[in-house]
Amino acid sequence: MASSTAASNSAALSRLVDRTRVPDPTLQRHAVAAFFRHLLSLPAPLPAAAHDAVSALLTSPHPAVSSHAAASLARLAASHQDLISPGLALPLLLAPLAASPSPRLASCLLKAIAALTACALRSGSRFPPRDHPFVQALASGADGTGTELSRQAARMVAEGVDGVVVFLRPFVMFSVVRKGDAAFARDLIGAMAAAAAAAGKPGVAIAVLKMLEESMLHFGRGDDQQG
Repeated sequence: MASSTAASNSAALSRLVDRTRVPDPTLQRHAVAAFFRHLLSLPAPLPAAAHDAVSALLTSPHPAVSSHAAASLARLAASHQDLISPGLALPLLLAPLAASPSPRLASCLLKAIAALTACALRSGSRFPPRDHPFVQALASGADGTGTELSRQAARMVAEGVDGVVVFLRPFVMFSVVRKGDAAFARDLIGAMAAAAAAAGKPGVAIAVLKMLEESMLHFGRGDDQQG
């Protein structure tokens, strides 16, 4: 009985993924929405077949499909953690970055990653450096990641997201010691400093500025060591 139900669910997911391949962006977005509505009807937690189907949408060659799927997955993991937790959704969002997506898709993926990360932080989750989503995203080397990550880091500072200093510290340190990317590190520090100065929470602003000051002690170390 269980195997029959699993097979039925897998077939339904495959049909819904197939519907996203129509050559019309509006219909593609409707098909993605129908897919995620279907996920809400499945018992928790989502089966592996659902994860595979989500991955197929995120790597779709159609921009309307992949971008809408990224935003939808972030919302699903934030609001229905019994179906899929942020810890399981984030790797799905990070994986397409390794395939050198277009800057537009990379931006959509990073916005979804940042939104889901902020949600996880507010619920008390913490990210060890080895599993840090921003570090992994920057390390992917995908076009446009630096600009969008800088924007998202500054937004988190401006909003005073819970645990933002602890979360961003490994990312900032990775950025300042990373070889050959001093311009990005300067832009990141500048954006975060400006956001901290404008933040409505003085305690967060002071902590962020102190963290940025400490990071400057390591600025360019990766280039120095390489030389």
